[in-house]
Formats: sequence, C-alpha cells, structure tokens
Amino acid sequence: MRALDRLLDWLYPPLCPFCQRVLDQVSGERLLCSRCREELPWLRDHQLERVLEGGISCLSALRYQGNAAQSVRRYKFSGRRMYAPCYGAVLAQIAPAGDLITWMPLGPKRRRERGYNQAELMAREAAARLQLPALPLLDKPRDNPAQSGLEAESDRRANVSGVCRPLAGADCQGKRVLLVDDVVTTGSTLLEGCRVLREMGAREVTCLTLARARE
Repeated sequence: MRALDRLLDWLYPPLCPFCQRVLDQVSGERLLCSRCREELPWLRDHQLERVLEGGISCLSALRYQGNAAQSVRRYKFSGRRMYAPCYGAVLAQIAPAGDLITWMPLGPKRRRERGYNQAELMAREAAARLQLPALPLLDKPRDNPAQSGLEAESDRRANVSGVCRPLAGADCQGKRVLLVDDVVTTGSTLLEGCRVLREMGAREVTCLTLARARE
C-alpha cells in the first residue's frame, strides 16, 4: 500500500486546500501548507468564541474571507470533499470537551445535487481525531431557500424555522453535543439545530464551524 500511496502522490500530488499549492511532504507539510498555517485569517484566543442567542457558544477557526472563503466554496460547490481531513483537523484543535459530535443536515434535494453533506464529512474527521462518536441526530426533510440570498437576520430566522427535526431513533439525552457546520453567519441555522437538540434532551450544545462570516 505504501508503494501505491507514493505512486498516487506522484501522479496526483496533494494540494493545500486553501492556496492549492503542492504540499511539501518532505518538510512535513501534510494537510495544509506552512504559509497558510501562518497567513490565513485565523481567529485566536478570545476571538474564537461568539455567543449566539440563548447563550449558545459557537467556536470558529477562521474568518470567512480571502483564501479561507474560496476554499470553503470549492469544498461545497466544486466537489472538493478531499478537503475534509484538513478541515476536521482544524476543528479538532478548537473543540471543547464533549460526549459526541453531530452535524447540521442537508435537505434531500441539496444532498442529491452535492453528493455529500460537507458538515458531516468535517464532523466525522474531527470526531476521529478527538476519539468521540460521530452520530447523525438531526433530519431535514425539506429544502429551504439558501441562507446566502438573505441579508436581514429576521428573514434568515424565518427561513430556517422548523426545518430540522430529530432523526428517527436518535438519542442525545444528557449528552454534551458538539454541533458542526461549515460557516456561521448570523447563527440562525445553528440555533435551529441547537433548539431541536435541546428538545431531545442534550445537556449542553456547543457549535463548531470552520469559518465565521460576520463578527
């Protein structure tokens, strides 16, 4: 397998998910390049946390700008699911203590079009690094218009109201749940997921996102 891996790396050298430069594996670059490790718009220390309505903590690793924003858009809309291990590793570095990890669901049409749930891939990668269960807890039986087309926070809240429900058979009673999504803007989507999880009996819900679009 190692020989095959070396051949594949030679034919398709791994790229940094953010700047798309070929990773220098000889110097130890694995998931992202040393330049992006230093120069991306990282949120640090107290900047990591934004408190959403109801006292919900949302931790984000990056500002949604420049190469970070372009990378997320490629991941979501251009099939770059190979970015998930890097994103998951980043989330694992900022994650607080928890009992399990879950993710925001996609509606059926968007899931078919995209072929994967970008939040789920990130969550599973982070969970593997944190040695936590990654469990589907939320369902989204219908598609709603994309949040990106709405500016007013009231419109965003109305757009996601009631779109989530508990997944049949899911259980998080008394658990500390880490809820993953790719980007937080106003927080309306995540708050809807948190509402359902708390109604399911979650003891605590903390949100984790790769990037934050608004301060």
